[in-house]
Amino acid sequence: MPTTLAAAVAAALRERIVTGALTPGERLPSENDLAREHAVSRTVVREAIGRLRAEGLVRSARGSGTYVLAVPHSAAYDPGRPAACDDGTDAGTGRPPSAAAAALPTRPDPAALLEFRLALEPHAAALAAERRTTADLAALEAAATAVETAGAHASDSLEADYRLHRTLAEASGNPYIAGALMGLGPAMIGMPASRIVGDGEHARTVHEEHRAIIGAVRDRDARAAAAAMTWHLTRSRRELG
Repeated sequence: MPTTLAAAVAAALRERIVTGALTPGERLPSENDLAREHAVSRTVVREAIGRLRAEGLVRSARGSGTYVLAVPHSAAYDPGRPAACDDGTDAGTGRPPSAAAAALPTRPDPAALLEFRLALEPHAAALAAERRTTADLAALEAAATAVETAGAHASDSLEADYRLHRTLAEASGNPYIAGALMGLGPAMIGMPASRIVGDGEHARTVHEEHRAIIGAVRDRDARAAAAAMTWHLTRSRRELG
């Protein structure tokens, strides 16, 4: 019975996360509050949260609580795979999906995401430095200001951070790069413990790294832009462990 109850509680919380009722970076209600809300024991609540944690939807910080992580735009979590037909074939070719496409994860994998971003975003930053327009630069400045305004507020910071990286990809002038990042959605932004608990030092570090990238783009220094982005993502990967 507890397992059945835990599944029901997990399903209810999952629905709130996926629909945005609980936003990325937001702390879940306490175990006591959830137990009262769902008329179950705290043991059932803990099992339900464990299920969500295994699915990559939440992360627990010792002594602080459990926080919502970003989720991909779709359950398929795929920036480029064509939609599938009802019979499971590829809507673009009418053939079964490739093994590589079928192997894409169904939930965010932070380490793999950062590997992908390291392969893509430094080049995007270099292209942005070479091609950016005055309007692109203004959009990047506005996005950076939004990250700074969000400060250590995890949910606002994550959304603003995603907007900045998406804006930079758009400034590259390459629609495939921009499309790849748009397909990933906010789930591509890492949620280390320091961001979840609102560490001000983490927020300042992110701000400085973003400003270094934008400064290189402003100066049209492609090498510096790529290097600044590489450093930013490498540090993020290290922080996520």
